[in-house]
Amino acid sequence: MKQNILSLFFLFYCLFLNTFTKSISVIEKQGLDVICIAYNITTDVNFDYCSIPNIIGCDSSNSSVKYLNLIGDSSNMTPFPNNTIGNLPFLYELKISNSILWDFFDGIGTFLNKVTLNNTILYPTFPEDTKSIKQLSLYDTQFSGNINSSLILNYRVL
Repeated sequence: MKQNILSLFFLFYCLFLNTFTKSISVIEKQGLDVICIAYNITTDVNFDYCSIPNIIGCDSSNSSVKYLNLIGDSSNMTPFPNNTIGNLPFLYELKISNSILWDFFDGIGTFLNKVTLNNTILYPTFPEDTKSIKQLSLYDTQFSGNINSSLILNYRVL
């Protein structure tokens, strides 16, 4: 309980600090570091994540990540790093290709609205609750379980 309160305090502190410094928060940077390593994404020498808009899209003040377009290795299927999606609380749109996703939907934040999965594998099953997602597109995506379409306003399975 005490650790949860401390974690929550740290999250609010980082978000508060982010509001005044107009840069990506420490929590978002930690998540992006892990994602960039997994997907072999390089940034400039100053680790300016917003400098690669075709992969990482930021808001107008470059203070939060709004969009990710991650393309993994098509021959080996890149594993999406666990427990990183929750580090991007303001992420609105996410596109992932050539990846394996373990318990992916568990960490989704409240702002994630649009998800496109292309040539992906979802483990262990498709979630019963897709959180805030309003548009879900699945192209050549393998999963077990059922999609509860009443939870998603606009979904396509191709």
